[in-house]
This record gives sequence, structure tokens and C-alpha cells, in this order.
Amino acid sequence: MKQFDFYCDANLTTGLGHFSRCKRIALKMVHLSEDKIEICFIGEISEEVGKEIKDYGWNFKYTKAFQRQNMSSNKIAIIDSYRISNLELFCLNNRYSKTVFIDDFNKNDFSNTDLIINFRLDARKLNYKSANIYCGLNYFPADDIMMDTRSNTIRNLKNKTLYNISNVLVYLGAASDEIIRITLNAIDKCLTGKKIILVSGLRKIDGILKSNNNEININSLTNSLSRFISKADIVISSGGLIKYEAAFCVTPNACINSTKEQLIDSEILSKRKLTYNFGLEEDLIKNPDVLSSKMKKFLSNQEIELQRKSMVSNFYSNSTKNIALLIMKLSQ
Repeated sequence: MKQFDFYCDANLTTGLGHFSRCKRIALKMVHLSEDKIEICFIGEISEEVGKEIKDYGWNFKYTKAFQRQNMSSNKIAIIDSYRISNLELFCLNNRYSKTVFIDDFNKNDFSNTDLIINFRLDARKLNYKSANIYCGLNYFPADDIMMDTRSNTIRNLKNKTLYNISNVLVYLGAASDEIIRITLNAIDKCLTGKKIILVSGLRKIDGILKSNNNEININSLTNSLSRFISKADIVISSGGLIKYEAAFCVTPNACINSTKEQLIDSEILSKRKLTYNFGLEEDLIKNPDVLSSKMKKFLSNQEIELQRKSMVSNFYSNSTKNIALLIMKLSQ
């Protein structure tokens, strides 16, 4: 039996992005494999995510430090983590028969890693030294709901009627209640009579949130954001994975970035009209009027149509399959 260990975290600090993309890859591998394969997730994983992993019939091991045993293993390790050290990566490279790294920013030493995948736009410009590197949106991990949403949206693009906004999805990850309130106020200044779908994620939303002009529906995140994106007309998100998810689904989106790395990535996507970059969370808290001004520009018909056209041409429906096949090829 072929065995694959996924190293990633899913908690209040890291959010769910790393786990989400690993889960999608694992599901596609199970779907494509002619034989039964064994999946295990290893990392700092919350209780809720652990239950989801078990529901798929997989295993998981909770650990705050990636294992460093030097025993040999016939398994393949798939690593998706910002916090892994070069020493830990070196040990995993030696322990496993093959190692795969799902990367974002080229900050580790990959000299002994067998396969590196970075789905981000312009990832080639990070100047990887490894020869076995696959970059770009052709390797973006999407799930079946996202694929269906993309197909349906592209089919409906033939309808030339004015784009209608009824449902607004707001997911800001582990952002503060303050930036959530500022975001809701900015939406109120631009839209009236809409439904705001506010998803809380692993961190529960505290305090009282209200909208003077729109209806707020607060939801807990279970399993995936895909089902929320499929019902949304626009998405306002944190600067992580969800901006890629929305763009894959051909859903106009804008992002509030919590880190400078996210900001740089959002600027790249914004230039290609795959998102609208609101800027850094800390800056918007200091000057909420900036967000209100940018919100108006984001919601313009021109920006929305430019995004939709770019999203159709820049993403690929078979991208998850491409990743799964690359990884499974290592086990042959």
C-alpha cells in the first residue's frame, strides 16, 4: 500500500489554508489511485480539523514540533508549513523515501527535496535553485465544489446582463473584531439591502456586529469555504488562500492583508485583475476612510468585469489533478 504523510498545521495561529490545500490534494490522489492509499496528517491540528480528517478515514498525529527521527521510511512526505526549520526539513528529507514541499515564498533550503510546487502567480521569479520545481496557477489546488462553481459561472458568462450583487461573503480569518467592524461599515456605505455572509473561521467572533443597511448572517467555518464562495457574488477576504479560491471560482474579490508577504502577493494578483488589494489590516485600522474609498472602486462595474475576464483566462480546471499526478509519480 502506498503511504503519504502530510505535514501541515490547522489552528488559530496558522488558519486553515495549509490544511485546505493539502486536503484537496489528498482527496484527488485517493480519487486517481487505482489502489488503496494510506493518508496521515501530522502537525499542530485543532480538534475540529482532527475530526474532519477521521471522517475521511485518514489518520492524524498532533505535534508541535515536526518529527526528527532518522529511521528510514518507504512513505512520501508532503510538507506545507511556514514554520518548518531547515534542520527539520533536512531530517524529513532523510527519513522519507521522497519529499514534496508545497511552497509560497522560497525561504527554505530545498537542495534535498525531491519535488517543489508553488501555485502562486509569478512564483518563477523567486529564483528556485532546485531543478524539480513546478510553478504557477496550473498547479492550484481546488476542490470539486470550486470546479463546479467555475464551470457554471463560465457557462453563464454568455449572459450579458449587468452583474448583480446580492450575497457578499466576508472571511477575514483571524483578523480582529475591529477590522471586521470597519469592513462592515465600508460595505454599508456602498451597498444596501444585501446579505452579508460573515464566516468566523477557527477564531470565534466576539462582540456585537451590526449593519445599518444590510443583513448579516454569521456562520462557523466547517470543512471548507467552497460552499460559501459558491453562493457569493463577491468575496472580501484575508490575504491568504481564499483570494485564489475566489478567483478560481470566477468570483470578484478584494483582500485585507494581515502580513507583508500577503500584501506583496496581493499586489501581484491585483495587477492581473485577480483580486483588488485593500492593503494591510494595521493601516486600514488607522485610517478607515481609506477602506471605504477603495471599497467603492472595487464594487464598480468596470473592476468587476475586468476581474471576471481575467479569472476565466488565468486559472485551469485540471490544476488539482496536475499536482496529484506529480506527487503520485514519485511513488512509482
